[in-house]
Amino acid sequence: MTGPTATSTFAPAASLEKRIEDVWDSLSSAERRAAACMRARGSLLSLDTGAALAQEAGVSQMTVSRLLKKMGFQGVAALKRALREDEALDAIDLKDRNERLLDGSIGDFLKREAEAVLALAELVASDRWSEAVEVIHGADDVVVAGFQMLRGHVEDFARRLSTYRDNVRYAATHDGCLSELIPPKGRARRRALILVDIVPYGREAETVAALARKSGFEVLILTDELNQWAKAHTDLVLTARISTDLTIESTGPLATLLSLLAQAVAEHDPVATAARLDHWAQIAGEMRYYSRKTPRRRRPLWKASYSGPKG
Repeated sequence: MTGPTATSTFAPAASLEKRIEDVWDSLSSAERRAAACMRARGSLLSLDTGAALAQEAGVSQMTVSRLLKKMGFQGVAALKRALREDEALDAIDLKDRNERLLDGSIGDFLKREAEAVLALAELVASDRWSEAVEVIHGADDVVVAGFQMLRGHVEDFARRLSTYRDNVRYAATHDGCLSELIPPKGRARRRALILVDIVPYGREAETVAALARKSGFEVLILTDELNQWAKAHTDLVLTARISTDLTIESTGPLATLLSLLAQAVAEHDPVATAARLDHWAQIAGEMRYYSRKTPRRRRPLWKASYSGPKG
């Protein structure tokens, strides 16, 4: 008998997820790390060698070989052949499902949502975007505030940003009575406020923007295409289209805008960001936040060299 699954009861086109699930209970902790890495890589496994997969998962090549054997594969080449078969069948199924989906009302919403996200490309290519990123990168202190349904997205953005750079605070307008706006003593500090709001607009939003300007902040406002008040307070207004005909306005395009802005700040000084990420990983490790070792992620962003944290 020949083929990639000759030593296994798996059908050649069984999904990767199903193969891993069927052998999971028999795997060692190291093999589970390798399996988790395979899940995360998905179709990109077709680009990996056994050595690359082992390095990505933080295990030995022997561990990867044992895992593949348990899954019914005689090496990485057999795995790749099965993946190609899976992808061919998935493409047929996906085409059928997409055609049925796009014929309905949800399909119409998806098209409009996708158009709103793709429209962000023009914003990201603008001088206003570059200036906003420069302001955030150059500020000594960054305060982030968000209102209404966007609060969760904005808190997540503040956490991401605080991973990439220092002195980032989330301001909950009622929890701390906006103590974040109190001018600092000592030397003058460059401070930036990132304020996020959408229709029908939080009553406090415009007031917070005005107070921040009085306190010496550079103000950036992320909002929707219908906003009429933001430009009275700053030229740095970044807008995303949220009118995609959902019953309540979509938060998706603005959430994407927040992710892109955090990424742009990270890319502004990739070596410094890499250093912070490595320190952050060390802290997480010391605190034992996670139940098992997490596979190392590749970081194609960092083109400059970095030797790691000192001490």
